[in-house]
Amino acid sequence: MEELESIKNIVKDLLERIPETRNSDKFLIFKILQEFTNINIPFKEFDERFPFNFESIRRCRQLIQVENPNLRAEEQIENLRENRKEEFKRFFAPRTRGIEINNLINTRTKGIEVFE
Repeated sequence: MEELESIKNIVKDLLERIPETRNSDKFLIFKILQEFTNINIPFKEFDERFPFNFESIRRCRQLIQVENPNLRAEEQIENLRENRKEEFKRFFAPRTRGIEINNLINTRTKGIEVFE
C-alpha cells in the first residue's frame, strides 16, 4: 500500500506542476522517467522511439498469457500479481465507494455514441 501511495503522490505532483501530463499518460510516464532516471531526450524523440502505448503492452501480455498458458509467468510471479491485484482493490475501493457508476460512465462517454 505504501508503494501505491507513493506513486499516487508522484503522479499528483506532476499533474499539478505540469498541466500537459493531464492529457497524455505517455507524457506523464515520460516525465516520471525523466525525474527518476537519466533519460534526457525531448518528448518528441521519446514518442518516436516508443510509438506504442505502455498500458497496451501490459494488456496484450495479459491476453497472450491467458490464451497461452505455456507463456505465463512463474508461479511466484503469478502469486505476486494476484496479491497486487488485491492491494489495488483495497487501495482504490474506499475512494470509489459512493460514486454512482452511471454518473461515472456518463461523464466518461459524454459526446461518444455508445452501442449496446
